[in-house]
Amino acid sequence: MKINFLELTLRPIHGHFDISAVLAYLKTMPYCSKDSVSEYSDDLLQTFMICGTQITLEYCKKERKENPDNFPLVCSVVLVYPTDNKIGIGFYGDAEDPSYIDAAKFVLHMLGQYKCKISDEFGHDWTEQVEKKGAESLFE
Repeated sequence: MKINFLELTLRPIHGHFDISAVLAYLKTMPYCSKDSVSEYSDDLLQTFMICGTQITLEYCKKERKENPDNFPLVCSVVLVYPTDNKIGIGFYGDAEDPSYIDAAKFVLHMLGQYKCKISDEFGHDWTEQVEKKGAESLFE
């Protein structure tokens, strides 16, 4: 898998994300968990960790409890920040890690459900590429 960005932002072109459906999908993903240390109790302001394996998920949860000011970036983890008007996705680690593969599945699912404006951390707009080549082109 090839990734040309570290952060990806999805914004619905029309309307809003059905945040309940987004959260429900995240909660069905294996090795994905709501960050239990987040300062917010409201699901609408939560961060989710996609960890790729059970060992990584357990490690991230443990490290977050021990050091709540930082995310453990010694392993590959994808952080997802969902709201009804924007979903931020931060990729940290190795692109061949299972967390990236699971995150790609999440992005493909979202783009299958919603027409989105897609940008990266530098403001590069990926929307036209996805419209021409398909959502899979983000991860080739």
